[in-house]
Amino acid sequence: MRRLMLLVIFFVLAACGPSAEDNVRNATPPLSPPPFRSGPTRTPATYPFPVVSPSPLKATPYPPVSSKTTPMPTINPQDDILLPLRPARDYLAQRLGIPPAEIRVATYEQTNFPDGCLGLPHPGEMCIQVITPGYIVTFSTEKGNFVFHIAQSGYPFRMVGGDYEIKDK
Repeated sequence: MRRLMLLVIFFVLAACGPSAEDNVRNATPPLSPPPFRSGPTRTPATYPFPVVSPSPLKATPYPPVSSKTTPMPTINPQDDILLPLRPARDYLAQRLGIPPAEIRVATYEQTNFPDGCLGLPHPGEMCIQVITPGYIVTFSTEKGNFVFHIAQSGYPFRMVGGDYEIKDK
């Protein structure tokens, strides 16, 4: 009878003990630290993460601020066009000998060019065969309209019929 009672107590205690799942759950550290609790603090030996004490912040000396204020930049009319179109517009202005402000964008459209030469290879030129996003732009000047193929970043750009001489109207 005594043995039977000891055997029943043993099984009851074994059923109340931690399971294999509890051992795995307790063996893995939590992903975040436990919430702050008032009361006794945990010692580093029982805390699953390393404890790092904060270091005092060091003041970084900055150069003195000038009392002069810098005026806000004004918007120039030549900067009213898209940033990628500016290099081609400046090139055209230099080639025509006119200020960039006198060149207007008549039309532009986004497109994908079939190669790195923006669809305008020079005779005998080898072009990388890759789809190149960009723009087809028509600039309007007093000397006529000029069509450019421009990559999305602004470089490279090519003028359609760029080998001919530009003449006054």
